[in-house]
Amino acid sequence: LFKLYSLGHEILYENGLRTMYGDRAYHELPIVHITTTRNNTTVSITDCNGRSLCTTSCGCEGFKNARKQTTVAAQTVGISIGLKAQKLGIKDVRVKMRGVGANRLSTVSGMTLSGLNIISLTDDTPIHYGMGRRPKKVPRK
Repeated sequence: LFKLYSLGHEILYENGLRTMYGDRAYHELPIVHITTTRNNTTVSITDCNGRSLCTTSCGCEGFKNARKQTTVAAQTVGISIGLKAQKLGIKDVRVKMRGVGANRLSTVSGMTLSGLNIISLTDDTPIHYGMGRRPKKVPRK
């Protein structure tokens, strides 16, 4: 039988932790964090300890205003972060996506176009349970 390990929202088997990708084990791979909002897409690469190696966004790539929210801008960001990763000597990565929308898949396709080998995709979108605070009472006159 295999033991299950939970890393964030990922569930791995014990043999998956020992698998080597290139010269690194799974938990030593760099992580690409994709944060998509309604208006922008931000991508950063961190090492396995959480230190930021490089970052970019649609605005950094030259898209302004409403053009930042297009899938073309997101794919451009994916290609750009892939080329930056290759300059750092990174070939295999894990991907964690946060947020909803079609732009996150465009970013992933841009990274594969640039030559990055994606080992795992993880959805790290926070789920809010409950309503939060009650609304203020309506003032009566």
